[in-house]
Parts: sequence; structure tokens; C-alpha cells
Amino acid sequence: MSERDQVLEELLLNDSFISWVLYPTPALDQYWQQWQCEHPEGEVLVTEARRLVHQMRASGQPEPLHEQEVRHMWQTLQGRHTEARSNDAILEKTKWYWMAASVSVLLIFSIFLFTKISEPTVITHQTAYGETQYIDLPDSSSVLLNANSAITYQEDWLESPEREIKLTGEAFFDVHHTQDHRRFLVQTNTVTVEVVGTSFNILNRRDHTQVVLKEGEVVLRAEDSEVLPTDITMQPGELVEIDGTDYAQHPVNVEKYTAWTQNEHIFEGATLTEIAQLLENIYGLEVEIEDKSLLDKKFTGRINRGDLNSLFGQLEKVFQLSIEREQQLIIIK
Repeated sequence: MSERDQVLEELLLNDSFISWVLYPTPALDQYWQQWQCEHPEGEVLVTEARRLVHQMRASGQPEPLHEQEVRHMWQTLQGRHTEARSNDAILEKTKWYWMAASVSVLLIFSIFLFTKISEPTVITHQTAYGETQYIDLPDSSSVLLNANSAITYQEDWLESPEREIKLTGEAFFDVHHTQDHRRFLVQTNTVTVEVVGTSFNILNRRDHTQVVLKEGEVVLRAEDSEVLPTDITMQPGELVEIDGTDYAQHPVNVEKYTAWTQNEHIFEGATLTEIAQLLENIYGLEVEIEDKSLLDKKFTGRINRGDLNSLFGQLEKVFQLSIEREQQLIIIK
């Protein structure tokens, strides 16, 4: 399979891409526009893939195929093509074969796309760098999504026995208690947070998970016992932090961890390393610190999220630094 065909296949098997084509949102628009800029022939491939999705959507719905069957058919077609090219005596027959093969490939993808469309639609909310988004969930719960973050859930969410959401990045949840006491589950790549009715903040980046409980009660559980040896029940004002197989649970100043929901950053003894990571995660900036002895310097302060110049000014004053900005690159000297 050529590289171009492989990329086209990946697009047609991508839930996020199909959701964007059929149910576009500003966040998905931004993501796929950026994808086109970063990939060779990106615009051409996306145009072709979009055309196929819409063409399949306008047709009927045959019996579904599994992804393995789709890939097997691809490999079969490619193998036959290699054999046909080695036989010059049947060149004309090969031409007609490939015309038929092209139609077959289109049908294969048609069948798979119909399968995807027939499955429950995945709802995605995604934010760009420097952006936050307030989301009302179908059960009257709410989510405030921090920058460079995303949540996904099924369109038939309310019909499911459990309210399940997947999170990457950071979000603050205010969960509505249902009369039937239905569980509310937030999944990260390491743990699942189980809620009845409460408000809490979850950070999930770079294999690092951090849960801060503001009100109510939550239970953390992990499928891998090496991550959490047992379920953890949290009380208001507590933080649980998980790094690999290490975890800690202790009381914290909740305001510090939820300040971003009030459009602020609160730093209490934050190292320059931690500040640099925040600038990368939230604003998409690249930070270079020339003097490595500065990495563990600690800073305490409070700034508005939209006023990074104030942060840079305070850092320069406290640590006697020079901070230069070249578009998305921050150089600390």
C-alpha cells in the first residue's frame, strides 16, 4: 500500500475525522486545519476523504465489516497488484483489473464507513492553546475545559447505565446528582474517577494525573494494581497525585488548583521547571532556560491568565533574569 493510500485509510478509520466531517465544531475545525498544514498533501487527502464520507453518508447502509476485514481486503488488492505488474503479457488486462479494484476499494470503505455511522456518535469537545470552554452536559452537569484539553462521550449518554466521559488535559467538573443515583465516571489514561454528585478538578497530562476535590466525595480506581494498589476515597480539600506507580494523597489549598477556572494562575513555590511546563501545556509555548541552575528556583505570585507579560516581568524582577520572546519561543537568560 502506498503511503498516500495508507494515510487516506487512516483518515477514513478515524472517529474524530468522521465526527468533524459530519458534525463539525470549532475545536475540531482547528485541529484538522492544523493537521492539513502538518502533513504532505494534507489538503488533497482531506478533500478526498471528506468526499468519500459524504458520498457514503448519502447512500444506504449495508452489513458492517470489521476493521480487520477492511485491512485484509486492502492487503489482498495490493498483493494482486504486485503480481499483475510482474507480467507484461497481461498489461491490458491489468489496466481493467485496477479499474475494478479501485471500485472495490471504494466499496470496502463505503461498508466500513456505514458501520462507523451506524455506531453511536462520539461527542468531542476540544480546546486550543490559551482557550477555555464551558460545556453543559445532557444531565445538567457542567464541565469547564482548560486549554489544550478534550473530553469525549457517546451521543446516547443519557440512555447508558453509567455516565462515562474520557478526559485528556484538564477540566473542572460540577456533577449533577440523578434521582436514580447513576454513577458519573471520568476516565483518564491511568485511573477512573467515580462520582455521585460533586465538584472536582482533574489534570491528566504526560502520564501525570492529579485530582483535587472541592465538594462531595469521589473514588479513584485503576485497572492496573501497580498504579493504585487499592481504591482511594477522597474527601473535600484533598489532592491525589499519580506519577507512574507512585501516588500521594494529602490536603491542599483547593483555590490554587482551581484558580484557572477564575481566569487566574496562583503559584505557591512553583519551580521554573513547573512554570515552563505550564506555559507549554496551556499556551503552546516552547521555553528554553539557558542556565540550568535556575530550574529549581521557586516563585510565588498570582497573575491573570491573559497577562503573561506580568508573569515574565515578575520572574525577571525576582530572579534577576532576562526573558526574550520570539513568537512561540521563550528564552530565559
